[in-house]
Amino acid sequence: MRIGVFGDSFADRTAYNPDSPFKEDESWIQAIQLGGNNITTYGKTGTSSWYSFEQFLAHHDQFDHIVFMYSSPHRIHHLPEGLEGLHFLNTPDDLYAHRRQKGLSIEQELEIVRILTGRVINISPAFDVWVRQKIFSDVNNICRNKKIKLVNVLTFEDRKEKHYSTNLEDRAGDCLYNLLAVSKKELPTMGQVDNRWCHLSKELNLVFSQVISQSFNSTDRNIVDLFKIKDLTYDNPEITARYTDDPSKIKN
Repeated sequence: MRIGVFGDSFADRTAYNPDSPFKEDESWIQAIQLGGNNITTYGKTGTSSWYSFEQFLAHHDQFDHIVFMYSSPHRIHHLPEGLEGLHFLNTPDDLYAHRRQKGLSIEQELEIVRILTGRVINISPAFDVWVRQKIFSDVNNICRNKKIKLVNVLTFEDRKEKHYSTNLEDRAGDCLYNLLAVSKKELPTMGQVDNRWCHLSKELNLVFSQVISQSFNSTDRNIVDLFKIKDLTYDNPEITARYTDDPSKIKN
């Protein structure tokens, strides 16, 4: 299989925290590749679904299987070149909390502050949901028409509020949702630092890779609540302690 992956940090094959003591690639992407598959990811930490969609349009023809992971609908949809990965910011205070990690120039900081201060009064949840729905429909229609096997991962959706949920009737493949809840349950004290790959432990990345593989083999276009999969939500304090940002609790 030639697999393409598109998304944000949940689809990024680099460590979320570059200072993490866990240097071996523990991502679900690596697990799928070790199964003998040719896999390429265009996932980038901190980006929006629109960023992923642009990457999808540019590269989807290379693949016969695709995983498209939808980010939070309320991220900044588009940023100028050089500011990619800052789509998650909402206020200048958010920028100052992350500025050391991003290595921005003074000019870049001023530009993103200008964008953020102008955006605050223009946030529209209805528009954000419309953008996500448009991206979902286009990704699924393109994959259907080109006979590309697709798995949709709606990471940030719990589907409890229907007016904020994506309409999945036009899906071309399985739709997996509630991954954020799985990530948070495993590491409930997660703050700005997350030592896990793709926001999951090595164990859960392996389980998630198996869920993705099962979806590739499915023809039923299932809608799956990941939080209801027992192997993704069991309590294991040792795993939580292993990845905590408190160095004294890290077990290598």
